[in-house]
Amino acid sequence: SLLASARSATPAVGMASFSGRHVGRPGGGTSVYNLWARSSPSTVWGLLATYATFGRALPCLSALLLALIVFIVDAVFMWFELQPELSRTLLHQDIVIKHCSVPLPISSRGFARGCCDVSPNNYKGEVMADLKLSLKFRGLPRDASPDDVAREDQMPPDVALDVDARGGASQWSFLVHRSSYSILLGVRPPYIISVYVPQGDFFLFVVDIFLRLPSGAQIVLVVGGEDSGAPMELFGRTDRQLWGKSIQMLPDLDQFLADERLRHLFVQNYDLLGCDRNYMNAGGCAAPPSGERLLGKVSPMPIGLDLHTFGEKAAKRARRSGEPLQWWSTPCRQAAELRAGRAAGPAWPVRRDCVGVASGAEYETRIELAAVVELAMERGGAEGSSDSDLCVLRLSRDRAAMWRAAASLKFVFAPAGHGIDTHRFWELLALGVVPVTVSSSLDGLYARYPSVLLGSWDEVLEPGAIGRWILDIQMRFGADPFSDGQIQRMLSADYWAEAVRNATL
Repeated sequence: SLLASARSATPAVGMASFSGRHVGRPGGGTSVYNLWARSSPSTVWGLLATYATFGRALPCLSALLLALIVFIVDAVFMWFELQPELSRTLLHQDIVIKHCSVPLPISSRGFARGCCDVSPNNYKGEVMADLKLSLKFRGLPRDASPDDVAREDQMPPDVALDVDARGGASQWSFLVHRSSYSILLGVRPPYIISVYVPQGDFFLFVVDIFLRLPSGAQIVLVVGGEDSGAPMELFGRTDRQLWGKSIQMLPDLDQFLADERLRHLFVQNYDLLGCDRNYMNAGGCAAPPSGERLLGKVSPMPIGLDLHTFGEKAAKRARRSGEPLQWWSTPCRQAAELRAGRAAGPAWPVRRDCVGVASGAEYETRIELAAVVELAMERGGAEGSSDSDLCVLRLSRDRAAMWRAAASLKFVFAPAGHGIDTHRFWELLALGVVPVTVSSSLDGLYARYPSVLLGSWDEVLEPGAIGRWILDIQMRFGADPFSDGQIQRMLSADYWAEAVRNATL
């Protein structure tokens, strides 16, 4: 009670200075001190209040000593209170917000965290746990209801992070906010902002948030993170339906795309056009929306690399089980290993005229590919055989070994898996390897990169297949398709984040 009364008597000091609202600083991120101040300013205020209360009654040294004792006692209690959050935050910072010396390639979760004005910060399973908010979003005028204000008061202050879409240092680029997407409903239009929503959150987001946005609000929506096709499968217009009865919550797809509040929609596992070419939709698809305006409102975007399985997912599994982090690696380290693997291989024109096989036979299209590869090798297409002009090389399923071997080849198969897109496609491009896959609804996206798109896997068995692939790649992308750096730029998170930003202009 003494400290409480002293707090009111303490000379006015800007609360923002001690609330942790501005904790980012050049060369550093969230510190233990920042965490204490963010979660409870009582430690700092206790120090100030004690000195203010007793400073005139006691000699200066004694007053400072008493204030230091208060600080230490409060810090001990604060440590036990915040230790679980501190562990989580520092672990999250180490594996996700670690600074990279060069731009990161696009990766599924890395891009989700850095592409938009409102995007996931942490995940709980495959859905959003808390949000990252850009300063652009925080600067918008708000009409908060009493309920919104109450929720805000119960939340810890914002925390500035020094990370941007590239994964590198960028002062004041984002703020962590312990909130849900309902924060959008308190913003006063007109505005145009970008929002990333994981597929697992999409259905409730549309019903509870998007359909309640006021007139004059416009969002550029980015949807990804799962294997379902989008937007056709998400809205129940395909043979396969991964989301079951959840699709019944949504409005009609044509109605959704025609809504003026949706400025543009970027989707991973795009299936708006060419849906019936996807192997998982062998039973067919309903007709897509009609009209260039609606079709032009949807753009495909890569799922990118998988840097989270060996990153945050491995760390979380180890933390739950108590086992050492045997397979853990930061996104920066994985990207560096990928670049090193590519640099260790020869230039594309002098790589082996072979195609690598690095996938199993878990899905229908991969089973078909495995059968074709087996037949090709029976005909003498194994490496070193003179009976066939098709050179096939089986690669290790170990990722590091596969990367090293793939970087010596011109081509590697990249069949789809449970989803339409596959991490392997983008991984191979980052290694300077041309992926070989079959036609799908992603043909338009894939054709922008050096890739071989087959009508069916049977085309692999046609005489002179690899020679035709080489000629096609060189005609479209030059003698060395990876030499000028343009493809690597198009694989960066920056490139696709810029596309999202441009859609808000």
